[in-house]
Amino acid sequence: MKRFGGILVCLITLATVGLAGPITVNNPGFETVTGATWTACGTGCQFDLTGTAGGAVFNNWTYLNAAGEFDLTVPNALFNTLSGGGSTGIVGYAGSGVAAGDIEQSVGTISTAGDTYLLTVAVGQRIGYPTIGTISLLVGGLAVNGSASSCTPTSGGWATCTYSYTTVAADVSKTLTIDLHGSTQATFDDVTLTDSVPEPSTFVFGGLGLLAVAKLARRRK
Repeated sequence: MKRFGGILVCLITLATVGLAGPITVNNPGFETVTGATWTACGTGCQFDLTGTAGGAVFNNWTYLNAAGEFDLTVPNALFNTLSGGGSTGIVGYAGSGVAAGDIEQSVGTISTAGDTYLLTVAVGQRIGYPTIGTISLLVGGLAVNGSASSCTPTSGGWATCTYSYTTVAADVSKTLTIDLHGSTQATFDDVTLTDSVPEPSTFVFGGLGLLAVAKLARRRK
């Protein structure tokens, strides 16, 4: 019985480390900007076009094609509010009126199958641009079949959008990347990512079941 008790302690210990936790996203609100070349876009607005055809790593993010940042004082001709409140701030944008764009950041390597990643992003809708952006996760540089929440910011405002994905065995050792996409000009802010494994009760109850079976078999002997 001491042996079984030791196994149970191990199961409980293992379960306690399987809780949800944040994953580091560098410069999640796009506020840290160095080396930008700002161009005015009306009262209370200036932008930096960082993206290039080959992609440019800029302040922890990779900008692909038409992508960059807006430095805003609201309200202005583009937005009535900022996602986190306040009157000034910097947000990322992807896409333009004539070209699509992406903002990406790789956050590490997948180590375990069955982990669920939850991506949360504030997505804005620029006044005069009815199409909003999309958020997703890439595994090994490729899109995966995740689950996206309904996301409908109002014109000139913001909405909190989510995207979740549960890893499979083929994902292990591959790079996990956040992708923010705009077919026309889409804006993003306040990016967070969390990782969770099955609930601790899954391990504990499964372990208790195995212990019960082992004890019954021992009695029959």
